[in-house]
Amino acid sequence: MLSVTIPSKSLLNVLEQLQLLNLQPATRRKILRRIGREVVKTNKASMRAQRDPQGRKWVGRKSGKKKRMMRKLASKFTAIPDTDKVIMTWKNNVASNAAFQHQHGIEQHFTAKLAAKIHGKPDYKAPATRAQAKKLIALGYRIKGKSKKGRRPSLKWIISHLNQGKAGLIIRLLADKPTKQEWDIRLPVRQLVAIDDRQVNLIIKQELKRNRQR
Repeated sequence: MLSVTIPSKSLLNVLEQLQLLNLQPATRRKILRRIGREVVKTNKASMRAQRDPQGRKWVGRKSGKKKRMMRKLASKFTAIPDTDKVIMTWKNNVASNAAFQHQHGIEQHFTAKLAAKIHGKPDYKAPATRAQAKKLIALGYRIKGKSKKGRRPSLKWIISHLNQGKAGLIIRLLADKPTKQEWDIRLPVRQLVAIDDRQVNLIIKQELKRNRQR
């Protein structure tokens, strides 16, 4: 599980720390709720932009695919305030574990069941994907033609004539390999969350000022 705790005394001078300590628990929770909302908002924006909190682009997929990564993780990112801290985390264990693995770039263990839960079950009746078409051609897939060996189809032909289920079956037969039920993937570091102490400090100062003016 990935969680980040924001200290309530971040970058405050001594007087401000004393003021913060003297606040009622309900008021401290209010300040921390605002910190949580702002930090969640900032980090969600960077996740949706496919960048780390410093604005750098995430490392792309090894396959070279340009499809957006971790599309659902931003929506599940949330803040849980307490009396003297706020924890940034995810709403369920699946999202939390995925975030932890990407944040730290560790090896991720997949099963067919887990992959289906994360990415959804493939639509086997949908047209074959471009990746499947390329794989079929690389494996030497051929169709009926004038010669006995047949002819090599184009990507366009495969996509328009085969569905994902049939293309997948042919790939497995040509590759002569059993379908993997579990596998490991080494993930590069893709930082999702960071705490900007200056942002936290500014929010606390603003809330302390507001509290003094009441």
